Amino acid sequence: MSLENVRVRMPGRPRGRVRICLPPVAPASSARASLKWTNERRLSAQIAANYVGPAWTSFAVRLESYAVVNAGIQWEPFDKAVEIKLDLFNLLDTRFRTSDIGVGPGRAVSGSVLVRF
Repeated sequence: MSLENVRVRMPGRPRGRVRICLPPVAPASSARASLKWTNERRLSAQIAANYVGPAWTSFAVRLESYAVVNAGIQWEPFDKAVEIKLDLFNLLDTRFRTSDIGVGPGRAVSGSVLVRF
């Protein structure tokens, strides 16, 4: 939804009309489920599924519902002084829209090393 040709009065500004765009509406439903496994050697793995229900944008565009699956592994050797992590996002390469013109990211990989001292 957008409001067009709204009269606005601001001190020190000439009178005129502006266009006001409202932010996207939150989806009616969403859910997240995850499963994490950890062993005694400080190795863990996680898989998560995220569901986002349909929504309408500020320009009356309907965004379809979608589900994204993410996974990751983590290892903390040396008495947790170091953390090595690898995350995989959107494993199924789901195509989805996040706004009127925004498209969700495709498959992605992220890695990190954290050193505590």
